[in-house]
Amino acid sequence: MGSDTPQAQDGLAEHAASQEIDQCKALLGEIGVVLRGSITEHLVRCGKKGCRCQETPPRLHGPYFDWTRKVRGKTRTVRLTRAQAELCQRWIESGRQLNKIIATWEGVGLEAALKLRDRRAP
Repeated sequence: MGSDTPQAQDGLAEHAASQEIDQCKALLGEIGVVLRGSITEHLVRCGKKGCRCQETPPRLHGPYFDWTRKVRGKTRTVRLTRAQAELCQRWIESGRQLNKIIATWEGVGLEAALKLRDRRAP
């Protein structure tokens, strides 16, 4: 039949790849602000004598929120408020979603390249 020819199979594969790429494009449209790094929450002991954090049991200071990321190979950390940390965490999740979309898109390209390589010329 017509779909058994290499050209027909190529057309079907290309159509499937095109559909998957279109899905990736649609998902990209849903992503807003993208941020890299991580948010951590922590409590601290200050070390001042007589401070509540030195009592037993200790009542530590905080919580404090930090955004940590790499800038030109160096770790950078910024202190944030709780509200800022919550917003940045959503942006970081958007960045992770973007990574997944890109990985899917690259996978489509890799699969197409492997099929192209494996196809035998007549």
